[in-house]
This record gives sequence, C-alpha cells and structure tokens, in this order.
Amino acid sequence: MYDGVYVIGEVEGIPLVFTADTRASRTVLSKAIFDKLKVENRPKLMKSACLKGSNGQPLNEFRNARFKIKLGNLHI
Repeated sequence: MYDGVYVIGEVEGIPLVFTADTRASRTVLSKAIFDKLKVENRPKLMKSACLKGSNGQPLNEFRNARFKIKLGNLHI
C-alpha cells in the first residue's frame, strides 16, 4: 500500500510508479531507472545543480532529456 498519490506508467518501456505532484515543475527520473534504459534510448545528459531536495540540499541533477512516457492510455 502506498502513502500518497501515485500513477502507474512507463518510461521508454520500463514500468514504474510515478509520484503524482501537480505543483511539480519537473519530472525526476532516478539514475537506477535511467540505467535500466536500453543504451540506444538514453539521451546525452548535461549536468546541473539547480534542483534542490525537500531538505534544501542540491540534488545531483541531470537535465535537458526527453523520454517517451506512458501514463495509462496517455502517451507523452
């Protein structure tokens, strides 16, 4: 059982559970999930340090990536 609002979906065909956050300005994909993607589906990522976690500490963020996302019948 989950404690929050979650959506079952896929990123580049990898099934996962998304945290539903309607106020989020970004979608964050963990390195563990990124590493599961087929090499040919992995975009080149640029390192950044502008995203902060809930504790205020900077996250080791990568950005400017586009992925195929599926949420139910919605394909983005």
